Amino acid sequence: DQALNVGFTRSAYWLRLTLRNASSVPVARLIDIGQSTLSNIQFFHPQADGSQRTVSTGAAWPFSTRAYRDRFFVFPVTLPSHTSQTFYFRVQSANGMLIPATLWEPQAFQVHQRNSYAIQAAYVGIATALVLYNLLLFFTLRDVVHLLYAIFATTMALAVSAANGFGMELL
Repeated sequence: DQALNVGFTRSAYWLRLTLRNASSVPVARLIDIGQSTLSNIQFFHPQADGSQRTVSTGAAWPFSTRAYRDRFFVFPVTLPSHTSQTFYFRVQSANGMLIPATLWEPQAFQVHQRNSYAIQAAYVGIATALVLYNLLLFFTLRDVVHLLYAIFATTMALAVSAANGFGMELL
């Protein structure tokens, strides 16, 4: 229900998550860390041979290091039938450390992701219309206030997009 919030710290935090599959079929899940500004995340995934596979990603890493293509940090896992697996995360950030984690079924996550992207697209569309309208007013009236507002609205939309993880994903 709540995200882990440790504030501003240079410390690394280790998180442990144990998942159980009591069914007779393998189960796929997605672990979503819904904070795009975390600098370094290491995800330790147990393998069948007893070793650990490590995924290193974060805002300080290239977008291509992400295990799942999303603006947040999503880690796909498959739980074999009648097993229990323990996953570890090492999280460190130069920014405030807020760690909202959610365990998703893949279909539910895709619906959530599609709805989230639709809302963000509506925001960008409204911001674009606002910028174009003020640029039109500037070129028509030659009032510099409209140009300044268009610049402000553009930088604000870019800042919100960057904070929401779209800057990393799209650029």
